[in-house]
Amino acid sequence: MKKTTTILPVLAFAIFAAAALAFAGIHGADGFGMFTKDLGEMDTNADTLVTFDEYEAFHSRNLKAAFDMLDANSDNVIDDEEWTQFLNVHGMGKTM
Repeated sequence: MKKTTTILPVLAFAIFAAAALAFAGIHGADGFGMFTKDLGEMDTNADTLVTFDEYEAFHSRNLKAAFDMLDANSDNVIDDEEWTQFLNVHGMGKTM
């Protein structure tokens, strides 16, 4: 299997795992960490409605913050060392 073929699923998992951890840390561990209780946080044009674009933008910011947490050296990529560190910190160890 090519290295890039294995990196993509790992990277996707890393982003989503980090996002889940970031959301839990920001919004609490009530099971609704990805969501905000204030619709206004997502309603950027203040029309009391949230379009998909507004919803996506709100969550993209959180995903970017989660990605940045994983990217320890701020080079805009998550390398094997950063991923291993993330797994070790969270007691998961490297399984690949």
